[in-house]
Amino acid sequence: MISKIKKYFEKSSSEIGGDFNRWRIPPAALAIHLCIGQAYAFSVFNLPLTKILGVTQSAPGDWKLTEVTVIFSLAFVMLGLSAAVFGKWLEKAGPRLAMFFAAILFSGGFSSQPLVFKFIRSICSIWVMVFSAELGLA
Repeated sequence: MISKIKKYFEKSSSEIGGDFNRWRIPPAALAIHLCIGQAYAFSVFNLPLTKILGVTQSAPGDWKLTEVTVIFSLAFVMLGLSAAVFGKWLEKAGPRLAMFFAAILFSGGFSSQPLVFKFIRSICSIWVMVFSAELGLA
C-alpha cells in the first residue's frame, strides 16, 4: 500500500504515457485556477472586514481599510517568495506532490481561520503565510 502511494507521488508517474486522456487536463487546470483565484477574491471581503463589529457601518473597534489591504499586499509578496523558494523543489518532486502539500496548506489555513478571526494580526499571518505559500506551490 505504501509503495503504491509513493509511486503515485513520484514525478515519473505524472508524465504522459501511451494511455493519455486529454480530458483529464481541464479539471486539473480548473482546480489550480480556483486555488489561485481565491487570492483575488479577497478584495471582495475588504469592505465587510471593516464592519465586523458594526455590521452596517464601521464601529470604533473595527479594522481600518488600510489594515485590511495590507494583508492582500503581503499575500502577493509571499506568493512570489514561496514560488521562488519552492520552485526548485517542485521541479524535482513533481506536480502531484506539490499539489498535495498545497492542499494540506490550504485546508489547514481554512480550518484555522475561525479560531483567530477576531484578531487582524492572526488573520494576516495565517492568510499571508499559509494561503500564499499554497498559491506559490500551485
